[in-house]
Amino acid sequence: VTAPLVAMGAGAFAVAMDFDDAMRQVQAVTGETGTKFTELREAALQMGADTAFSSSQAADAMLQLGQAGFTADEIMISTADVLSLASAGALDLGTAAGITANAMNGFGMSAGDTAQIVDVLAKGASISTTSVEGLGNGLSYVAPVAHAMGMSLEETVSILASLSNAGIEGERAGTALRGAISRLAAPSNEAAKALANYGLSLEDVNPATHTFTQILDTLSAAGITSADVMQIFGQEAGPGVLALLGQGTGAIKEQTLALQNSKDAAQQMAETMEGGVGGAWRQFTGSVETLAIVLGDLVAKGLTPVIEFLTRLFNVISGLPEPVMLVVVAVGALAAAIGPVLTVAGILISSVGAITTALGAAGLGGALTTVVGI
Repeated sequence: VTAPLVAMGAGAFAVAMDFDDAMRQVQAVTGETGTKFTELREAALQMGADTAFSSSQAADAMLQLGQAGFTADEIMISTADVLSLASAGALDLGTAAGITANAMNGFGMSAGDTAQIVDVLAKGASISTTSVEGLGNGLSYVAPVAHAMGMSLEETVSILASLSNAGIEGERAGTALRGAISRLAAPSNEAAKALANYGLSLEDVNPATHTFTQILDTLSAAGITSADVMQIFGQEAGPGVLALLGQGTGAIKEQTLALQNSKDAAQQMAETMEGGVGGAWRQFTGSVETLAIVLGDLVAKGLTPVIEFLTRLFNVISGLPEPVMLVVVAVGALAAAIGPVLTVAGILISSVGAITTALGAAGLGGALTTVVGI
């Protein structure tokens, strides 16, 4: 019984120690102490017990949000939504939190908008050939520029989804859209001349006063050629714009409308993803980890004073003068040598006793005693 119990205690202590380290990282990043930090810790434990993610994964998500500048209250508001996005997109919690935070900061949104962000990303992945992570990577490149030009999150995600449908995904999609917006925001003389050939002015394609979808409509209606598209948008963004023009803006508008009406999409997708045996197993393992942390915390309360005492003791021994240390080593070596000698002697004495007993039974005990003098 003892060995399994000791093993369980050691395992629980290790899990609790890892979780404590993770939460202390959250504390260091957010600067929260006292009641607020306790609330964060308890929230992470509760998520580990109630969801398909472990408490340690919840702590990792909190760390990502904290690094993005979220307060403790904002983290607690946002983490549940991030859990839904992670399940819907088959992501680890840290990645889902990073994607959410980047989108939020890029579009100047707040923690109260977390649900909108995760719903748009989850829906965007479901209506295109890309993934939540692919959309997140694209947004990390284009979000600040798109926001500066007045583009909405929904339109931006819709265009990234359309680019992915044309085979331009992730970072490449974000880079292409960013380049296209930048080219229109600061057009070259060659771009102005190319537009003039179609009776268009720079104001007709100004991203500060027109949505990007409207600009695509304007260029399409003018019958712009591929060569002039490349002249206006350059080698980096030109292929992406050509791909969007080839698909037409109807799909972009339809997707944008769907994203504007995507409320609760992430939660619904998460429930579907976690509704089977895999989700049940993940929730079970999360509950096991939570129990291990709770038990490990109890073990830690008893072990911590012992560990601290031994640490001080070993530090004192380490600081002893060299002559004293030599004596300690010599005594230790002598003790190490004496142990085996005593063991062998004990075995020998026991063996002689056993032999004497056996010979005595055979009537030869007296003869042996006379020979050996025992």
